[in-house]
Amino acid sequence: MRGHRPRDREKLAVRASRYLWAYATGAFENIKAVVYDFCESRSGEHARRFLGDWRGSLTCDDFSGYKALIASGVTEVGCLAHARRKFFDLHAANRPQQYQRGGWIQYVMTQSGPEPLEALHSRIDYEHYLVKQLQPIADVILQPLGDSFVALTSAQKVLF
Repeated sequence: MRGHRPRDREKLAVRASRYLWAYATGAFENIKAVVYDFCESRSGEHARRFLGDWRGSLTCDDFSGYKALIASGVTEVGCLAHARRKFFDLHAANRPQQYQRGGWIQYVMTQSGPEPLEALHSRIDYEHYLVKQLQPIADVILQPLGDSFVALTSAQKVLF
C-alpha cells in the first residue's frame, strides 16, 4: 500500500473557499431559469463579468460588490429578508434597555384591555379584577362557610 508524502497530505488538508453566486430570471419572465456560478472570491467583478451589458432589476442585499453594477445602470431592488432584519434591528434598538435581555413587562387590565404598566393610557379595570379573579377564589373559600363574595362586598361597594 502506497502512502502520501507529508507535504501532499498538508496540501490535501487545505480547504479552499469558494463562493456561490446565483442568478435567476424574474417571476414574470417566460423563461424560468437559475444559474449558479462558483467563484474563488466574493468580488463584485464576478457578477459584473457574468451579467455583462444586461440592464434590469437586481434583487440583492447591500453587499458592496453590487455597487458598481448599480452605478452602471442596473436597478437595485432590496432583498425583503434583509429589509425585515433592518426593521427588527431598529425595533430592538428603540426598546427600553430592561427588555433587551429578557426583562419582564408588567401588564394590568384596563378598560381598553391589557396594557403595559409603564405605558398606561386607560383607567385600570377594577371590576375585572374583582369579578374575574378575586370573586371565584373567594367564593370557593366562603361557600363552606355559607357566605359569598357578593354578599360580603355589596355593602362596601358604595365606598368605592
